[in-house]
Amino acid sequence: MPNNNMGEAAWNAFLPHVLERGTQLVGDYSAPMFLDDKLAGSGTLIKCGRVYAILTAHHVVHNPLDSARKFDFKASSSQSLMLAIEDYAHRLEIQMRHLNCVDVGIPVDEYSGPDLTVIVIPNSCPQLHEIQARKRFFDISIQTAARLTESLSDNGCWFVVGNPHALQEERSGSHGFSRVVNARGFAAYTYVAKREATDAFDFLHLGVERSQLESFTEDFRGMSGGGVWKIPLVMRRHEETLTVQTGSEVVAGVAFYQT
Repeated sequence: MPNNNMGEAAWNAFLPHVLERGTQLVGDYSAPMFLDDKLAGSGTLIKCGRVYAILTAHHVVHNPLDSARKFDFKASSSQSLMLAIEDYAHRLEIQMRHLNCVDVGIPVDEYSGPDLTVIVIPNSCPQLHEIQARKRFFDISIQTAARLTESLSDNGCWFVVGNPHALQEERSGSHGFSRVVNARGFAAYTYVAKREATDAFDFLHLGVERSQLESFTEDFRGMSGGGVWKIPLVMRRHEETLTVQTGSEVVAGVAFYQT
């Protein structure tokens, strides 16, 4: 239970609403990415003004363990990036050479980070309009100072949102496809167990209660690059009545390593 001055009974009654907000983050902003029909990792749809992008982990894009799984953004690239943006069988492909890669945090090793990359979707990309029609892009250019302050506070409710391999299912064909892969999105309710700062980056160690997980407890592969979100709690007291609401969500970073 977060440090929110609520009693345990009141918090347990309020928790389903919080978990519903976490599930909503999956549908609104989450973007599982596929390379060669295989899940490469998770991503979060963001924008800065009129610049649209996918926020993910550096090692998802520049796979250090398998050179064949590295994203190739060169003009000669024959790769396509596939995104899942609906809850039914579909196929949305963007030619990789039409995308731009901006490495924000380049990890010094497999474990320590920073591990952060942004894939920019140009406004000229025809698939951008299709994504906009079905998903939301979180605008990081709005209320930046207030959101940074919120991210630096451990209070509130925290989620890691992504698409773990353990929940991936292969199904029989539908909607004109002979083979369908269901990369199910998941919002893991977490808490800040430890926080540390290195150079210009803040690192959060997030704990996960196993009782809040569904059909997996150990393997979070596929969640790399998924968004780390905070949902603030807004509390107002009037005489003897305490009113609690969830505030506007804040994307605080990405997941990149499991311990």
